[in-house]
Amino acid sequence: MAVNRRILAVILLSTQILVGCGERRESAFASVKDARSSGEIARGWVPSDLPDSFMDLRELHDLDTNEVWGTFRLPSSERASAITLTRVEMSKVNGHSVRSPGVNWWPEILSGSLDGHVLEDSGFEIYGSAAPVRFWIAINRTEGCGFFWSGSS
Repeated sequence: MAVNRRILAVILLSTQILVGCGERRESAFASVKDARSSGEIARGWVPSDLPDSFMDLRELHDLDTNEVWGTFRLPSSERASAITLTRVEMSKVNGHSVRSPGVNWWPEILSGSLDGHVLEDSGFEIYGSAAPVRFWIAINRTEGCGFFWSGSS
């Protein structure tokens, strides 16, 4: 009986340790400007060079892996305007791997090994964010939305 209790105690402790390792946090903001004022950008969870006017920002980050995923909407007035981010050639996107965050707002097309031609055919433009944190940003002007991620290879 004492052996069974010890085994049970070890199993429960192991489960608590494993559950505690998954430090994922999700935040939502009305705009990038709101995320900036909250400190999320300073902490490195949101690209610092996204325009303040981008709306409905949602970000998910994993403290254990330092991976970040996010989404936003472009205001209709900015869907056709120039974005001051650095555009990345689609050929440089090929083979870049993105782990799916496992949330319903993340598109499947941005998970796994990326194919620049498939992304381009689907209406995406890819941008790179400035240092100190390197983000990839995918914008679909037709759909009026965008996604960003960091920490994948």
